[in-house]
Amino acid sequence: MENVVESSKLSKFQIGGWVLFFFFFLFVFTLFRFPMGKVEGYVEAEIIKNLNRQGIQLSTRQSHISLFPRLTLHFEKIRVEIPDFPNPIELDDLKVTASYWSLALSRLSGDVIAKVGTSQIEIQNYSVPTQGLLNFAPGPGPIEITADLKNVSLSGIHLFETVGLKGSGQLTGKVDLSIDPSDFSKMTLDFKVNAKNVQIPKQPLSDFPNPFVRAFTLPAINLSELNTEIRARQGKMHFVTFQVGKDNQLEDDIHADVKGSITLQKVFHSSTADLNITFKFSDAINREFPFIKAILTPARQKNGSYKYSLTGPLNDMVPQPVAP
Repeated sequence: MENVVESSKLSKFQIGGWVLFFFFFLFVFTLFRFPMGKVEGYVEAEIIKNLNRQGIQLSTRQSHISLFPRLTLHFEKIRVEIPDFPNPIELDDLKVTASYWSLALSRLSGDVIAKVGTSQIEIQNYSVPTQGLLNFAPGPGPIEITADLKNVSLSGIHLFETVGLKGSGQLTGKVDLSIDPSDFSKMTLDFKVNAKNVQIPKQPLSDFPNPFVRAFTLPAINLSELNTEIRARQGKMHFVTFQVGKDNQLEDDIHADVKGSITLQKVFHSSTADLNITFKFSDAINREFPFIKAILTPARQKNGSYKYSLTGPLNDMVPQPVAP
């Protein structure tokens, strides 16, 4: 009797296996028979539609799609326009992969490789919730990203242009981020990024977003390096290292050091800062702006640097000079 029952169970598993194989074969056959142009058009239209809802405009010269072994989207010559950014972001090449298993679980998970000239940014094991199978609209839940920056050219990715400036430099580092847009207090972050040979030429600030500074001209600024290490855990963001300029490097036009933490709130701009910033300008900067010393006198330290504390909500921080 037991052998009959076991044989019956085995038979059911065999039937179930053949049924699954049939549906898988049908799925693959359908994909191969389905016009790829329509698939590419649908995916690109979905991405553009959902970005437009956020006020982001995207255009691409050419796109390709590959279905195996993972869903792979390949875009060439991409232009992205973001609200409140004075200049668009342009990429030569963007490749995004997503696993089918993650799509079945209403998430986008995979890798991203972005290229601009010789610069490359790799985002490994990203994970973004969606609103359903083949619905690329953002869904509830945390967004997880691991990014690897390898000798990224700051001029190549137009980083300075996004704030209305021109400049150059090299960026390297790694970023691990998990963030829930509905509750920023749950953020976890490991941000360790270094910039070297940063050069900002003398230029008018007429394209700067803030109208107050548009009448000024920015003097040339040279920085040998900028080191940052920021961590976020259990509702606190700690500035482990945030150092602009190198110690005893006279060629650096700015030396600055930021210490302290930010207490994260559910809404990010409501998070409260408890930071201290110490900075010092080169003689060249002081000659360009002779009124700096008079304005910053209350915060002047014995070594000629200036020190301020920054406290309060991020959208309304109050700088207070720190007495020597």
